[in-house]
Amino acid sequence: MAAALVYKTDWATGVKPMPLPSGPEVVNVLLSKTMTAAEVDALGVDDLVVMGYLPEDCVLVNAIFLDTDLDTGDALDLDFGVINAAEDDLATKIADAPLVAGTRHVTTLTHTSATLTLSSTSAARKYLAYQVDVVAHTPAAGTLYVSLSYRNKHHGA
Repeated sequence: MAAALVYKTDWATGVKPMPLPSGPEVVNVLLSKTMTAAEVDALGVDDLVVMGYLPEDCVLVNAIFLDTDLDTGDALDLDFGVINAAEDDLATKIADAPLVAGTRHVTTLTHTSATLTLSSTSAARKYLAYQVDVVAHTPAAGTLYVSLSYRNKHHGA
């Protein structure tokens, strides 16, 4: 099922540029999307909140997921991954339920072969998004965060 609703952060739309590594350093950037209770309530299953992108020629190093009370109940379940070309679904899920309201609010990426090899090309960025797996039962205003760490794929091991 394709997403009907897509929210985008300023990093995802290009209003704020994603930092680029100039050498072998790891870049860390905190991306956020503040949402009203009405916006959280409008989210349906498979809807997306696009947080930002992995810049060209970069490889993912790590991610930390965080949210603040978007559901005062315990239902909201969000997955995280790379969106498809149509920008209406996840093409690759890289974190299954890193944020589940009522059970966890901070989670670090558990690496798999897919995350360890996730990189962008010089011609294509990889846009990263949360996707709703279970909707909020008691929506509340709050903020979604993801702290991304990445580096130039031509430097380092």
